[in-house]
Amino acid sequence: MLALLELATQDRSRVAASKPEPELLTILQELSRLEWQWMSVIHSENDIPLYVAQRLVACILKAEIDTNHEGMIALSDLIVEDPSYPTDVAIEHIRGMSAMRGPYQFNLAQAPEQMHGTWEGSLGPLSPMNEERLWAAIERELGGFDADGRLRMHCQNWDGSHIVCNQGSAHRFALWWRLQQHISDLNDGRIRSLPATVWPISLRESSMDVLRSRFRLILFRHSDEIERAAGSSIAREAGFLYIRPWHGDGYDSDPAALFLPYPWCIDYDAECSRTLVDLHRRVDNLFDLGRYFVERAANYTTSQ
Repeated sequence: MLALLELATQDRSRVAASKPEPELLTILQELSRLEWQWMSVIHSENDIPLYVAQRLVACILKAEIDTNHEGMIALSDLIVEDPSYPTDVAIEHIRGMSAMRGPYQFNLAQAPEQMHGTWEGSLGPLSPMNEERLWAAIERELGGFDADGRLRMHCQNWDGSHIVCNQGSAHRFALWWRLQQHISDLNDGRIRSLPATVWPISLRESSMDVLRSRFRLILFRHSDEIERAAGSSIAREAGFLYIRPWHGDGYDSDPAALFLPYPWCIDYDAECSRTLVDLHRRVDNLFDLGRYFVERAANYTTSQ
């Protein structure tokens, strides 16, 4: 974050030409002093990031607050649904289930088992006969196969995770998935991929550029004090945009959101720039939607 301060203040001629803005400075100082409470937005194992992000975007846009704001325009175009295509998906690339009771919707390795079987004559946790019974139960109950017998899936293109679009049998599928991960290579019955129809979901690069370099979209627990300061006309003129929790007074379940401009995006005087950098430091521990996607994509790229 020190780099932010350098970028915000290195252009001396720009800073010198900027007129002092005492009212904005007062607001920035107040925001830097207030308590910002972290709020869980996407659980790493219990939530499908794609679905949570779609809901977040839809709820923020539904607020219809300054739809001409650059951040709102970028958000409206962020998630791109590309045409589906048939392919074979490697078992290890399947990460989650669209419908699952209980936790671990995005971590099949941890989903609890819910099928009784016999262990006699087993090359893995189930005998071949019971493994066939397990798959037959999945085919009956999953509800995720198309007319060609292919499994319907979403793919998060930014991290390569595939999500099965199921209606039931999530825990049985998770058990079957684990069997394929751990059965010895000597077992001819191991299944390495499944025929699927995949709907890829991408992030629009131009929208991500806005969230990376012009505005942070941070989410946190609502505060009347923060709303008064960040939602003031002076703050809004400077590029701030505060969005209240989308279920009215349901502050415990839904976060508030704020488009927070980066210091280099607006022609502040030097003191305002330094105070805005302090504010960015202050909120650095909060959930940042753009940063979340950047980190997920970076981890995926380095693992390839």
